[in-house]
Amino acid sequence: MKPDSIRIAIGNEDISLLPNDSEIVSRSEIDLSTKLSRNNILKYPIVLSPMDSCSDVESCVAMNKIGAAGILHRFMSLEERIEKAKKIKEESGKCYVAVGLNDVLLDDRWEFVRSKIHEIMMQVEVDCFFLDVAHGTQRKVYDFIRRYEDLKDISRERWEIYPDLITGNTLTYSSVDKHFSLGSDGVRNGIGVGCFTPYMKVITTTGSKNICEVKIGDYVYTHRGNAKQVLDTLKRIENEKLIKINSILCTENHEFFVIRKDKMKLCSNESDIENNSEWIQAKNLTKDYFLIRLDDI
Repeated sequence: MKPDSIRIAIGNEDISLLPNDSEIVSRSEIDLSTKLSRNNILKYPIVLSPMDSCSDVESCVAMNKIGAAGILHRFMSLEERIEKAKKIKEESGKCYVAVGLNDVLLDDRWEFVRSKIHEIMMQVEVDCFFLDVAHGTQRKVYDFIRRYEDLKDISRERWEIYPDLITGNTLTYSSVDKHFSLGSDGVRNGIGVGCFTPYMKVITTTGSKNICEVKIGDYVYTHRGNAKQVLDTLKRIENEKLIKINSILCTENHEFFVIRKDKMKLCSNESDIENNSEWIQAKNLTKDYFLIRLDDI
């Protein structure tokens, strides 16, 4: 029986790359190397995201060995991070470590109380630190970059070569420029993609709206509770699988700001929640996570 509608599909053999003239004699001549940061060069432009679900010792070692970069995640105790960083350095020769805003602690006079970064460096030869923060244009991130530069200055006698610092996340040219001007050695640019369906609700300064009704000029609350003006809107048709997270219907690659339940038990204030939260794609969420609401931070 003929189906009601037949959708045209494209198979693997239906698509070809259009060849062009080339001076390349052998694929061994192709160079894909790129800079990870000011002083770190990768053979292949592949970087493992610092998530506890994928960036542990085994995966970081494997990535480092082929000339890519495995960033050890920060969601563990300082002692665990040092132990795992040692193994990665010993087995792969490279070590890239994620840090959080609280890994440099200051008192009310902005003087150093404790630097977990230095405690790691005293036991492991780190090649690069990776500031793992979802929102890279907040004042705390800018202050962290400045303090990291101060750490370099007060540590020159002990460490002649100081690990590079990669910061982020950013989205605009101006925010990338600001990170570099403050002293970052590399910037993680780009914020996760993904879509809601048209009638999912978002919170604006005038109340809850269907996302399809949000217009340029409206003010929408971010995951941090800040009201940001809508500068542009985007509508597109996607032939993708949808997934429901609680009552939210979205594409599988839409990212949610979440915290692991075992990390939530260790949080005593808003700052702890903020520093232990992370962005996770919908398809990777499990019952091991809590969604972060506006009134949680």
